Amino acid sequence: MISENKENMAYFRSLLPEEETFVCVKNEKLADFLLQETGFDIIVAEGDLSEEFLRKTARLSFVVTLGGADLSEAGVFRLRQKEDFAAALGWFRAARAKIAFLQKENGKLQKKIDDLALIARAKRVLEKTLGMSEAQAHRYIEKQAMDLRVPKSEVAGRILSTYEN
Repeated sequence: MISENKENMAYFRSLLPEEETFVCVKNEKLADFLLQETGFDIIVAEGDLSEEFLRKTARLSFVVTLGGADLSEAGVFRLRQKEDFAAALGWFRAARAKIAFLQKENGKLQKKIDDLALIARAKRVLEKTLGMSEAQAHRYIEKQAMDLRVPKSEVAGRILSTYEN
């Protein structure tokens, strides 16, 4: 939290579970230093903070401000009153769970893309070295994968290690 208001600091701290880290700093300069050293999930900011700082911070974390300019297009969530923080905190937790799910799905899709690229390379190697057609190379990789009960990407890796060296 970036604030000089001790009452607000205590209020926001009371809404968070004990196991969550809660750091209070009094100004933008200290906050910027901490953000470079440590990542935070949620930044609660109040007071005279530059728009540039809030925009930059919103690219790294969820940012909530008490009052101030409307920077919602930059990802800064503005509260009308501090009591709205409890609802915002629930929304942030849901968004964090959704982001984690999407990152996991993205990882799975990236693996599929990498596997397809590996298989395509192996097919080209079979075409060049053994004179197979693209369809023959594809069928060969599929059949080897079924016969050996391994993924096609593993067969492709074996082909590449055999013929590319």
